[in-house]
Amino acid sequence: MKKIYKYELPPFPGVVITIKEKIIKPLKVQKQYGKPTLWAIVDVDDLDNPVDIVAFGTGWELPEDMVDNYLGSIQDTEGYVWHYFAVSHYMDGKASITANNMEGLI
Repeated sequence: MKKIYKYELPPFPGVVITIKEKIIKPLKVQKQYGKPTLWAIVDVDDLDNPVDIVAFGTGWELPEDMVDNYLGSIQDTEGYVWHYFAVSHYMDGKASITANNMEGLI
């Protein structure tokens, strides 16, 4: 079943969230109530393709496998612009946070 879901994104690099539902199409990345947020059409029945959401700053080097996985960008209160990408298995062997467990981090 396809639904539109909303996910709070990490406010800065170094924090990665994992989205369990398969992202069919990202719709928008922008701030809502001061927090970076992603709206996307997802398949809530497909939990076999989780993706990690990663933020990169302007001018930073990107891994090759991220170039086609751009979701959107936001500007923070300091004027920095963060660019969000979805990638499979970015956090293999590292600590990750699920989108449902971000309360209090942002």
